[in-house]
Amino acid sequence: ASLFFGNSGGNFSLWTGGTESLQVNASGNVGISCSPVRELEVTGSGNVYIRVTASTDNDSSAIELKNTQETWTIANDDTNSDALEFRYSGGTAATINTLGNVGIGTTAPQQLLDIEGTAPNIRFTDDRQITWSGTEKLGGVEWFTSDTSANGTLTGASIYCENSVSSTLPNFNMVFATQVHNNSSAPIERMRISSDGN
Repeated sequence: ASLFFGNSGGNFSLWTGGTESLQVNASGNVGISCSPVRELEVTGSGNVYIRVTASTDNDSSAIELKNTQETWTIANDDTNSDALEFRYSGGTAATINTLGNVGIGTTAPQQLLDIEGTAPNIRFTDDRQITWSGTEKLGGVEWFTSDTSANGTLTGASIYCENSVSSTLPNFNMVFATQVHNNSSAPIERMRISSDGN
C-alpha cells in the first residue's frame, strides 16, 4: 500500500493505494473518503458506522453535542448497566436500558415506558386545522396482539377521543371499545363519556 500527502486547491489530502482516504478542505471541514460539506463527514460503501470505544467494560463511551448554552451527552453508561442515556446540564432526560425499557425522568425504567416526575402528564396533540365534521378521532390508545397462532393479529381494545360536532372547534368525547378474542375487526364501542360528562 502507498501513502501520499497532497495539497490541491487549498485542500489537504491523504491518499492510500491511489484512493483519497482523508481530506481537509479550505474551510477546515474533514472528510473521510469524501469531499466534506460539514465539519466532519464520513462516507463509505454499504452500511457506514462510526464507533466510539471505551477501553474496558468499566468505562463509559459518549458523544457530546455542545453550543454556547447547553451540552447534550449521548452515553453508554457503564455505571448504569450500560444503558443508553441522553443527558443535559440538568440531569438525564431519557434512558434506554439493555432490556429495551425507556425511561423519561428516570434512569431505571421498570416497564417498556416508564415516566417519572412531579404529577407527570402525557399529551396527545392533534395538529389539524380544519372544519370538523363530527366523526374524527383525535387520538387514542390501542391494545394489540401480534399472535398469529389462531385467528391472526387483532386490536382487542381501545380508548380514544372522538369529535361529535360539525364546527370549527371539536368537542371531546371519550370512547371505550373492545372486541371479542377471535374477531379481527375493529373494536366496537361499548361505552362513551360525552364532553358534558354524560
